[in-house]
This record gives sequence, C-alpha cells and structure tokens, in this order.
Amino acid sequence: MVSMGITARYPNYEDTKSRAYGSVVLSSMMLTGFSVAAPLLLGFFGLQSGFSIFDFVRNTYGTVGFDFFMVFTGPLCLLVVGALMMKLGIRSLSRPEA
Repeated sequence: MVSMGITARYPNYEDTKSRAYGSVVLSSMMLTGFSVAAPLLLGFFGLQSGFSIFDFVRNTYGTVGFDFFMVFTGPLCLLVVGALMMKLGIRSLSRPEA
C-alpha cells in the first residue's frame, strides 16, 4: 500500500531507467523500513529518557501480551502508514489537472 500510494502521487516516469522511478522506489523502501522499525526506535529512545514502553506493556499485559505487542506493532504501524499513503495517492489522482 505504501508503494502504490507513493507511485500514485508521483506517476511521472517513462520507464525503470528514469530518475523519477528511482526516487519513487527509494522513498517507498525507506518509508516501509522506517514504518516497521518505528516501534523499536520508540522503545529505544524511551529507554534513554527513563520511560520504557516495553516495561509498561510487560507489566500491564504480562509476558504473552508483550509478545503480541512486539509481533503486531510493526505491521500495524506499516498498515497505518500504507493507508495514509494510499489516501494521499487517491486524492492526488482524483484532483483535476490545471
């Protein structure tokens, strides 16, 4: 969904050798990678500031809840970012050209 949304926003390339295609692919891969890694980065920076989201989830929901949290937060974050990018791409394609 992330790649489709980005491609819908910037469809101005002729073939796979154009610079626009390279920038679309690069931004799709970077956004996907950061979306999956965002919960881990949030937990790491939380540890640096003294608040650990991981300890909070472990103390609140137990070990099983912590496992579910670790497994599902990355894909859930990716799903939210993908839906947002698809919405932006749909709006970009439905806008009349001036």
